[in-house]
Amino acid sequence: NCRRILLYRRQQDTGNCSFGSDRIARGKKRTCAALDFKFCRGFTATTAVILLATGTLAFSLASLVSAALYADSVNQRELRIQARLNASACLETVTLMAYKDYFLNGPVTVPEFGCTGNVSNDYLGHISLNVKASLEGVSAYESGGVTMNGQ
Repeated sequence: NCRRILLYRRQQDTGNCSFGSDRIARGKKRTCAALDFKFCRGFTATTAVILLATGTLAFSLASLVSAALYADSVNQRELRIQARLNASACLETVTLMAYKDYFLNGPVTVPEFGCTGNVSNDYLGHISLNVKASLEGVSAYESGGVTMNGQ
C-alpha cells in the first residue's frame, strides 16, 4: 500500500496521476492531492505501542490506588481499636482517681492514654465520668458513673 502511494506521488510530481483503472477513479472521485499522506510507514505500530503503554499505565495506576486505599483502611481500623482501648483504660484510671479523691471535680487529663476526662461530682456520693481519647485524629468516647457508699 505504501509503495502504491509513493508511485502516485511520483506520478503527481510529473503531472500524470492515474489510479490503475478509470472505474475506481470515477467511483471514488479521488485526486492526486488526496493521496499525499505524511505518515506512510510505522503509523499502526506507533499507535499500537502508545495504546499498550497507556493501558499498562492506567492498570498500574488503578492497582496503586486500590492498594493505597486498602492500606489506609487497615490503618484507620487499627487506630479506632487502639483509641477505644485507650478510652476504656482512661475511664478506669479516672474512676480510680475518683475513688481515691472525694473532692475530684472538673476536667482531668491522663497523658499516658492521650485522653481527657470530665468528672461531675455532686458530693452526695454520685459521680459521673466522661472521657475522650484521641489518637492521630481518631477519637473514642466512653462514659461511666461511680456511686460511693458512706462507709
